[in-house]
Amino acid sequence: NWQMVHFDCAPNGPPEDMMDEYRPDLFQLTDKQRAQLPKPVPNNNIVLLSTSARKSRMNLLLDQGLPIPPNREFQLSYSEEQNICENRKILLGFSGRIDRTLRKTLESLHNGKDVLIGEPWDIQKALMEMKKPPKQSSSSTMPSDPYYSLLSQSSFGAVPRGNDNRLGTARLVEVMSLGAIPVIYADDWMLPFHHTIDWNSIAILIPEHQAGDSVEILLNTKRTAAEVCAMRKEMYGVYQKYFQSPELMMNGILEGLELANQKRRME
Repeated sequence: NWQMVHFDCAPNGPPEDMMDEYRPDLFQLTDKQRAQLPKPVPNNNIVLLSTSARKSRMNLLLDQGLPIPPNREFQLSYSEEQNICENRKILLGFSGRIDRTLRKTLESLHNGKDVLIGEPWDIQKALMEMKKPPKQSSSSTMPSDPYYSLLSQSSFGAVPRGNDNRLGTARLVEVMSLGAIPVIYADDWMLPFHHTIDWNSIAILIPEHQAGDSVEILLNTKRTAAEVCAMRKEMYGVYQKYFQSPELMMNGILEGLELANQKRRME
């Protein structure tokens, strides 16, 4: 059994005094020295679960990332779920505060057509323009929920680090809930449930310094339309299994702890 399971929701991961006590060898050594350790940590009876931890400060064999619950809960209709790969004419979508360098870089990609990135009001106006019939100058009907409308029509949804520059963000679950494949920009973030989820198979991970190249990266993934659709369906299945409700999130935590416990016994 675990000696202790610690849940951490701090914006920058577990505090340094805790890392000094529970992960001293990992916290004080350089990356090169850490890679040469015969075992990951000195105390493998303690596991840390965190929403915004850096991988470089954690024991990836035992510790686990946690999801941040969505600020808003969305649910695709039955028809939208059955046709989850259809009507996604927007390549990349994001609606939120443009208040940091990373988000400003993403906003520079906005073209008002198939890349919609900006403040909520700007996205609302862009969606209204897209709904206008050709050569029509009068105002179109305002989307009932611009955020829902944006992401349910987006092939990919941008997931930059969260507010106050924290690595973790509720946007990850929100994007997944609307069937958009997450494009994650959060260097060194220990992603939720990494023991059970292969994030490379259901998301696109782009280093923050390459955010300005996102469109080229997404267009040059060398995936066929059928492969992108399969990726979307796999991603949505993961959402339904681990993120759709607090109860399912707890199941993900328990499953991850069990897998970590199996790895611990093998050490």
